[in-house]
Amino acid sequence: MRKFLAKEVVPNYSAWEKRGAPPGEVYRRAGEVGILGVQIPEMHGGGGEHTFKFNAVLTEEAFRACVGLGSLRVHMDVVLPYILHFANQEQKQRWLRGS
Repeated sequence: MRKFLAKEVVPNYSAWEKRGAPPGEVYRRAGEVGILGVQIPEMHGGGGEHTFKFNAVLTEEAFRACVGLGSLRVHMDVVLPYILHFANQEQKQRWLRGS
């Protein structure tokens, strides 16, 4: 996470703030380096992590780098837990499929 932020977020952050959002490619890169999907079950292509510890590390590293990851955080900390808890198997296969 620290390397990803230093290389791909920090140098571009002020431009993204002016634009109003980061480009979609930053989310793809986050997925490629393993930041996204850590709590998604392995059967759906994720990391299978069952705790919130990794999310806490993401938050700490973002604060350390003085960047905000609002939309990413909303999806990982709010949306994903709802899908994991409330979606049926068909919905999980649709929304949690691996890349």
